[in-house]
Amino acid sequence: MMTVFKRELRSLFHSIFSYLFLGVMLAATGLLVTFNHLSKLSPALYAAYNILLLTASLLLPLLTCTLFSNERKQGTHVLLFALPLRQSDVVLGKLLALLALVGLSALGSAVYPLLFSAFGAVDYLACYNGLIGFLAVCLVFLSFDVLMAVRFSRPYVCLVASYGLAVGVFATDLLSMLLPATATVSLVGLLIMALLIGAGILLATRRPSLGITVGALIAAVALIWFFAHRESLAGVLTLLLSTVSLFRRMEPFTLGLFDGELIILALSASAFFLYMAVRTLRTRRDAMLGYTPHRIPSLGHRVLPLCLAFLIVLLNLCTLLLPITALQRDVTEGERFTPSASTVAYLDTLEEDVSIYLLDGDGTEKKFEAYMERYASYSDRLRIANVSSETLRELLGTGNISPYSLLIIGPYRYQLIRFDDMFRYAGGSYGDFSVTEYRYYVQYMYQALTQGQNVKDTLTALLNDYALHFVGEAKITEAIEYVSLPEVPRAYALQGHGEDSVTEGNLGTLLTNMGYACTELSLPDAAAVPSDAGVIVINAPKTDYTEAEANMILSYLKDGGHALIMTNPANALMPNLSSILAYYGSAALSDPITLPDSETPNSFTAEINPDHDFTNIFSTNEGMVLTDASAIEYDSSLRGPLLITPLLTTPENALLGETAGMHAVAVCIEEPVGSKTAKIIWVTGADTFNAEDTKLSDAVMAFPTYGLIWLSESYESEVGEIDSKPYSEPSLTVKQSAAVWLGILTIGVLPVGVIGAGVLYLYKRKKR
Repeated sequence: MMTVFKRELRSLFHSIFSYLFLGVMLAATGLLVTFNHLSKLSPALYAAYNILLLTASLLLPLLTCTLFSNERKQGTHVLLFALPLRQSDVVLGKLLALLALVGLSALGSAVYPLLFSAFGAVDYLACYNGLIGFLAVCLVFLSFDVLMAVRFSRPYVCLVASYGLAVGVFATDLLSMLLPATATVSLVGLLIMALLIGAGILLATRRPSLGITVGALIAAVALIWFFAHRESLAGVLTLLLSTVSLFRRMEPFTLGLFDGELIILALSASAFFLYMAVRTLRTRRDAMLGYTPHRIPSLGHRVLPLCLAFLIVLLNLCTLLLPITALQRDVTEGERFTPSASTVAYLDTLEEDVSIYLLDGDGTEKKFEAYMERYASYSDRLRIANVSSETLRELLGTGNISPYSLLIIGPYRYQLIRFDDMFRYAGGSYGDFSVTEYRYYVQYMYQALTQGQNVKDTLTALLNDYALHFVGEAKITEAIEYVSLPEVPRAYALQGHGEDSVTEGNLGTLLTNMGYACTELSLPDAAAVPSDAGVIVINAPKTDYTEAEANMILSYLKDGGHALIMTNPANALMPNLSSILAYYGSAALSDPITLPDSETPNSFTAEINPDHDFTNIFSTNEGMVLTDASAIEYDSSLRGPLLITPLLTTPENALLGETAGMHAVAVCIEEPVGSKTAKIIWVTGADTFNAEDTKLSDAVMAFPTYGLIWLSESYESEVGEIDSKPYSEPSLTVKQSAAVWLGILTIGVLPVGVIGAGVLYLYKRKKR
């Protein structure tokens, strides 16, 4: 084998195609390094190997199409057959020579991480892990190309067959993403596969009856499966396609994950192709040397390759049934895709089934999808699935939910985690920022800079010193704990003063549909607000509270309690109820807001403030029509930590008495109290939400409901502390002049130098 390897490697460097291959691969690597890394200041070279793989798959057939045809053309194949060499040595020797050439072409990508280290931190293990995945897929392409070179004597036929594999790989990858995972699609796909398998058996064995029988048997199984258990057939076709999709299997390596599934697929597929190449070459040798076998090849001898192909497919299907963590290893620095020990310990003890729905997962956030897939693999109780935005909005009754948000549904309740809430910007001298805050400050600084203000240093610090960190693990784990606990802090609806019910009417119906329930609390009979109260609801009392009851409520809030308060204009005349809100610098006027020249002057469409954590789930285009709402006056300067945010405001032409202007009709009050935060959502126009015979918009119905859920999501988690992890790669520090010269070197000088050196060497060799 080594003799063939050395001879073949020497002959490769006697061909101009090898130097062109090396030059083009170096140029492709240089383009990626310049435009995808140096220009973006990213050291994550492993993310670019899919593009290099695409380039290699288009170039490799040009090297292999003449691998054996040149032997026949020059007559050297007779020597190969006459030498005391096994045909497996010939095939493996040629394959190893080609693999060495591919490895040499990848040398540039192996050197670049060392180059990047001069400009910043580099995750070496992840970079070289990507190189392993690249070489594994190249091994499959090379093995198939060698088989085609042995099988076909004409180079152009070999090229067509080799490119057919590349197109097939791209097609399976594309179809596995585009085809819907329905039972009907799976049935059609299996019937087409039955036809192709039957045709393949017919060509391999030259026995029509066998091909027809096997194809018909597969089609019959698919039809029986479809009519007997239609639901279980959904997704089978996409599963089969993803099994043989090399580029889909390559994705973990481009993220920094070592995936044993790709290694098993690459080795098993390559072994099959090489086995077929050895069989074909042995048959050609026997025919050329005039060797006649003692017996005619049996049917089993002909069917053996089909059996091996079936076993390989079965083996790779079995790898899909294993947990992801069984064959996949996180080799990134800090193990970015691996949950913390406290999360793993909690998931190991999870006793309730929990579903995690990923909104509109379309592949744009591959890192997040890979993380969630690995996260769900740590417990048999977790099930993760994609869901469309339309389906989720129908369930939640509201819009404006960003893609990749998570809906976590447990046996007792559910919780929505917005995508942006799972990240924070950290690392700078100005403190941490939420994603919304960071975008606002950057945009503000850009605008200030264009207006001539001296904010360049601040903007530079925001852009260069801050990195995106993932804080979603803590939120996800705590949400799973929250939705699976039978007992969490309760919501208490106060009764005893003619309050409207939150278990009846539109509000009660919506709460019931969402699986959320309030416990009624008779305030006159209570000595204090119960200790397990997560939130209390005050819903338009008909009579005022006593001073003792108001103090009871205020004591609860001063201890970091939460309240949803819905009032109407009459409640503004109740001094004890008003005293609770006055403590937080707020008061309502008794006159309702009206609109001039309107058929329903007491009704208006309120404008939603989308910048608050609670209201940003609502679309600003949704109609929030309120009736008999009154204006809220507030003063945030009453105490230092007190924060009052308007949630709903009137149109500018709204009348308060005879004065037109914009007024707040709903506010959120927040004040830190030790380790807790007192939170109050106060909305006027309570009759709007309590009506039973009025058709209300989704936004109106959802506002108090989600307000209640948002307020009651705070509880003491028993999961240990979970640290955040960097999500974005650390930036390189490369001067523009250095980036330009490196681009010229990597894109132009090195590739042209390699090709030029090859041309010069071949020219001198020819003259000799």
